[in-house]
Amino acid sequence: MLVSGQHKRINDVFFKLDALFQRVIDDHMHPGRSKDQRDITELVLDVMHKQGKDDYLKLTVDHLKALISIK
Repeated sequence: MLVSGQHKRINDVFFKLDALFQRVIDDHMHPGRSKDQRDITELVLDVMHKQGKDDYLKLTVDHLKALISIK
């Protein structure tokens, strides 16, 4: 069981991490970004943009954030 206040602090950390991951994704989606060195974030974004509505597996931004977190 979490001590009082720890639950809020843990949630705050997760929200801050989520915001950080979103900034990374947003930065990779910026049109002026250099494409010289592609990384996993850019590769997954490309797959997400190319996937069709009938594809079996739908990659989402949440999937990408999970990959960034373990990278």
